[in-house]
Amino acid sequence: MSIGIKRWLYPLLAGIGILGVLLIFGGIKACSIMGMMKAFANMKPPPVSVSAAPVAQTSWRPAISAIGTVTAVNGVNVSSELAGKVISIDFHSGDPVKKGQLLVQLDDSQEQALLHQYQAQEKLNKNNFDRALSLRKKNLNSKQDLDNARTQYEMSQAQVAQEQAVIAKKAIRAPFDGIVGIRQVNLGQYVNAGTAIVNLEQLDPLYVTFTLPQADVSRLHLKQDVALTLDGYPGKTFMGTLSAINPAVSEQSRTVQAQASVPNPKHLLHPGMFANLRVLSDNSKQVIVVPRTAITYTLYGDSVYVLQAQKDQSSPSGQTAAKPSTATMAATAKTAAGAAMSSKTIYTAKQVFVHVGDTRNGMIEVTGLKPGMLVVTAGQIKLHPGASAAIDNSVDLSKVPELTP
Repeated sequence: MSIGIKRWLYPLLAGIGILGVLLIFGGIKACSIMGMMKAFANMKPPPVSVSAAPVAQTSWRPAISAIGTVTAVNGVNVSSELAGKVISIDFHSGDPVKKGQLLVQLDDSQEQALLHQYQAQEKLNKNNFDRALSLRKKNLNSKQDLDNARTQYEMSQAQVAQEQAVIAKKAIRAPFDGIVGIRQVNLGQYVNAGTAIVNLEQLDPLYVTFTLPQADVSRLHLKQDVALTLDGYPGKTFMGTLSAINPAVSEQSRTVQAQASVPNPKHLLHPGMFANLRVLSDNSKQVIVVPRTAITYTLYGDSVYVLQAQKDQSSPSGQTAAKPSTATMAATAKTAAGAAMSSKTIYTAKQVFVHVGDTRNGMIEVTGLKPGMLVVTAGQIKLHPGASAAIDNSVDLSKVPELTP
């Protein structure tokens, strides 16, 4: 072999060897990448931890919702009809008082003195009248003398009655049974006519006034049950009855005003409070309910995530479920979720669109679900249709304070 051939043959063989080595390493790397890609393709994300509760069926009375204001059956700012100086205050702020009880006494010494004068004049005129009447029976005076004596006596009686009325107005008394507020006058203070003394409210029963659209007028009747809830007493419901319906509909708003009477023996409610109320129908109906937190509100519809056990596992939702009441919803949810956790059940999340209705005590009426289904009550933001989920009800949602919209 000539020297010229060797010059180009050795570099060529070396290049072919290097290329072969690179191809071998490239093939090995390609196989490794393809294996990783296949492994990633078969990898399933871990199940999302969510809270869940069963769908329940319960009995609710259809209701008309409204907002109203608590008002007193009798409420007034007690004031003085006459001017005078306060000489005694016979109540303490916040006291219960009875009708006719003395609250404030104004100085009436001048009126008392004038009353004694009028009473003395009345006594004299009465004697003159009796004397004139006796003489007239004996025909010893004229009928005119008798009439004059009678007139003077009756005028004296009127003066005494007038002064007694003035004195009575200087004693400011409670016009009805109730609770007095904070007094607004002090001992020795001179008050003018119309000066407010103290606020007096009758707290049992109370009225709640509210308005409803004219379309609901046909569903109202007297003695209808009314349920009230107030922000100041979360979880507590006050019951009353519809006591009055305005006979006229407002021409401006096309609404009708109504009034409910609510017993208030413990004085928990106070005039001026804002109240959410429901006018309850006389008949009940069966409804499907879920916790309010289960609903996801969007522009294109309201939905819930329903949990279905994966095929290779048992599913509580596949069993025939009883129809728990609203009162036992929390306990049922906790028991069902606990069983699922102990068996380490993995669920598949399915988004189901629903129509929502009335809301009561943290539960909301829905259509499109069946009793016994498991719905997600917390953690929906981490889900998507088809996602795997595991139930964790370590936080009791029934004890979490609910924000009222």
